[in-house]
Amino acid sequence: MRDEDRGPAVRAIPARVVELSRERERERERIDRMIGDLLRWREVLDEVIATGGGQPSPQPAA
Repeated sequence: MRDEDRGPAVRAIPARVVELSRERERERERIDRMIGDLLRWREVLDEVIATGGGQPSPQPAA
């Protein structure tokens, strides 16, 4: 994907374009799953805080 001077290649090999397109789709799916997981964890965290009245738990005496 780079030419001799390490700059972006003017043309890409068609097979490589297909390979990168597939990889992009897999990565997008993986990122979408991660975003979904983070959103769910944020909801859980919000629920835990709301249930606890938003106050931190008292720390045990040392």
